[in-house]
Amino acid sequence: MLTQFQELSKPEKVEKMAKFRINPKNTYGIRIPIIKIIAKEYKNNHELALELWKIDTRETRLCHH
Repeated sequence: MLTQFQELSKPEKVEKMAKFRINPKNTYGIRIPIIKIIAKEYKNNHELALELWKIDTRETRLCHH
């Protein structure tokens, strides 16, 4: 999953996200619809969710649900 985030990273979008109070240091700049598609692949994996939460990036926190 992290590899996917790194491949999909949009650094140019990170600056724009700051307008919405998203910390630019903790995001890959990936849009929510894309994050949801990735998260579906890992649905119901509680252990993974706990590990993702510890990583503390916008995308991993959103995928923990």
